[in-house]
This record gives sequence, structure tokens and C-alpha cells, in this order.
Amino acid sequence: MLKLIITLLSLIITLIVNGQVNPKLSMIICLNGKDTLTIEKYKLGKRHFLKSYLYNGKCNITVYDYKGNFLRKYISYLTNERFSIENTIKEKSTNRRLTYSYEMRPKINDSDKFCQINNANEILKSKIFKSTFKKKYRYLKKIVSFDGSFIKSEIIFKNNGDTISFTNYQIEKNLIKRIETIHFNEKNGRDYIFEEVYSYDSANNEKQCLWIRNKSDTISIVNKKYQNNLLIEEEFIRDKKFDSITKYEYKNNNLVKKIENIGKYETPSITEYKYNEDNTIKTIADSNGWTYHYFY
Repeated sequence: MLKLIITLLSLIITLIVNGQVNPKLSMIICLNGKDTLTIEKYKLGKRHFLKSYLYNGKCNITVYDYKGNFLRKYISYLTNERFSIENTIKEKSTNRRLTYSYEMRPKINDSDKFCQINNANEILKSKIFKSTFKKKYRYLKKIVSFDGSFIKSEIIFKNNGDTISFTNYQIEKNLIKRIETIHFNEKNGRDYIFEEVYSYDSANNEKQCLWIRNKSDTISIVNKKYQNNLLIEEEFIRDKKFDSITKYEYKNNNLVKKIENIGKYETPSITEYKYNEDNTIKTIADSNGWTYHYFY
């Protein structure tokens, strides 16, 4: 189930960041056989709602609250565990974005009622949201600085004010070339440095990414191949050893099949994509038996 949640969140973030959300998309439902695993509801430019059904009647709810393309609130809820809000504010004078975090452990009675919620508006009107979204519960979690429209740096803090990490972005000709993150230990001393180094082909397609630890230890490499500017293969190397290959197949420039873990496991993972007549996604089905149905 954790893999399912990560997959869904990655899908939402990718769609939003790349601007690929079809304005007519209203809902995605994930089924495993007859069981409903997740429900995602979209209202483009306003709010996105994700509900995952877990074991023992528990549920996980996530809301992305937008103003245009600006994510102003991120709300996360896990039954009987936590209710958290991240509220992001733009600083026009400094071109920074400050993210404040609010957290509360809900009462069991509130939790039971909360799992019955099926849209973002109900969450924003709920008692638990109103009681959590108060200044006395908040702390500064993140500061993101921009150079024009490009991200320049990011600082992440603990709830006691200590710095967790500092990330610097190097951008050249509108392309990310290097991301360097310094992680700090609990005494606020330098712990280790983690770098991502990107290179591109003549068409500005990302052809390689290196993950480097402490300036010298290359822990992961991804090599990418393209055909007609479409990604057709990724080779993964971890700890200087071959790990796996992922291949992509297309029809009429639409992705129809993704084959993962080639060379790593005896049976690769396969994800298949089907489309409507207008080229909008109809279903995405994977080897785990999960099928995502898209509604417009």
C-alpha cells in the first residue's frame, strides 16, 4: 500500500509540474479487482483530492489546494495518526516562498468521521482543520528562494528551528545542471553532501543523471536513450553495478507500455496505457493488478 501511495503522489506531482493535467480531468479511481484502493478528484487550478483506503478501515487523505499554479496548502491525514497542514506564502519583496507546518493528532471520534469525507471542500470546513490551522501550532518548515521563475535554494527546518538541510540549484540555459544538498546532524554540524548532476543531449533531453555522495562516491547513475525525442530506455546503475533497465513503447507518440526491472528480476513489471479517441488517458494497468480509470 505504501508503494501505491508513493506512486499516486508521484503521478499527481508529475502531472501538475509538467502542466499535463487535462483541464477536463475530473477523477481517477484505482481498482484492484472489485476493491477500490484510491479515489482522486481534480478541480484544475483549485484543489486536488486523493483518498487511499488502507487496512482495518483506515484511510489516507491528501489535498492539494491551489491558486492558479501556486500550491498554497498541502493537507495530509492518516487515520488515528496525524493531521497536518503545510501553508505556503509568497514573499513578493524577496521572491521567496515560506512554508509553515501545522500538526495535530486527531481524536478517535474525529478520525471515524474524517474517513467519510469525499472531497476537498469538506476537509477545509471540518472541525479538525479549523482547530489545527492556528498560529500557536505552526512552525517554519521550509524557505524556497527563486531567481526569476527558477528555484535557487531551499532550506528545511525541524519544528525546534534547527536546520535539517540546505539545497542549492545550479541552472544553465533554463536547464538544471546540478542540485547540491547539505544534510546536517542533530548538533547542527555538517553531516554529508548529496549531489545530483544532470547532462543533456543537443535537443535538451536529459541523457544522464549522477547521484554523488560527499563529492566522490557515485552511488547511482541513470542513462537515458531517446528516439524522435521520446524516452525509450533507462539504464540504472547502483553502487557501480548494473541494476536494471526500463523500456518505453509508444504508438502515435502516446506511451502504451512501460517495462521495468529488466535484468533485475525474473519477471519484469509491466504497465500498460490505453487512450480514448481524443488521446486522453483511459486506463493505466500494472502487473500488481491495479488499474487506474480516468474520468473526464
